[in-house]
Amino acid sequence: MLKDWNYASHYVDSAIKTAYSILNSWRRNYIKGERGRNKPVVKRRFVRVKETLYRFRDWKIAITIKPRQLYLEFDLSKAWFRKRVEGCDLGELILKEGELIITFRKPISSTNTKKRIAWDLNLLSMDGFCDRGWIRVNLKPLYTLHITYENLRRKIQRLSKTKPKTAKRLMQKYSQRYRNRVKDFLHKLTTKLANEFKDYEHGFENLEKQGMFTKRKTHNRVISKQNWKQIIALMSYKANIRLLDPRNSTKLKIKEV
Repeated sequence: MLKDWNYASHYVDSAIKTAYSILNSWRRNYIKGERGRNKPVVKRRFVRVKETLYRFRDWKIAITIKPRQLYLEFDLSKAWFRKRVEGCDLGELILKEGELIITFRKPISSTNTKKRIAWDLNLLSMDGFCDRGWIRVNLKPLYTLHITYENLRRKIQRLSKTKPKTAKRLMQKYSQRYRNRVKDFLHKLTTKLANEFKDYEHGFENLEKQGMFTKRKTHNRVISKQNWKQIIALMSYKANIRLLDPRNSTKLKIKEV
């Protein structure tokens, strides 16, 4: 793979590692019956930049493309998020065709705590129980957001028959806005929960959407709109979490807080 390769050789290592990761993930899901036999395909080009390929000093990132010849430089000294990541370490860099994704690592205390809260993830709410009693977090605004943009996409799709270029432009515009609004809601929600229950261990149901799909289209659409995995992923680096068996989880209607 290094034959006629003019760029840093570490990119080849990164590509091999990423390919193995994709294949191993597909294999695990295939054994569980959650994936078909079709081979996994990378639809969007990206590369995980290894630590040996970049330098981070004085809030400036320099990524090696060609050793001693070509570098990409990013100045974060005036970045809007700088205050938010003070005290954090620079994490993985993901280089895409038109952007650089920067991650930061913040150490979380691993001290054992006796306080615990168990969450039951439902369609329109997150129901939790702890020493404070029952707690309900309203997820209806998030579901409403999904429905609103789903209806908007349908209108744009109807427009594509007469004005395809306009429809394509509008679809890109509102799809990006939709993703940003969902991310914003989830980040604000998980940050609030992590701050309010700072000394707690959060238990979440280990839900798998693939096992919930049936032959009913309406039911499948409702399940596909849920953001359970994203909530758990965001909470995983904002608080201490533990994945729980979803069987026999509570379905009681409880007081909203």
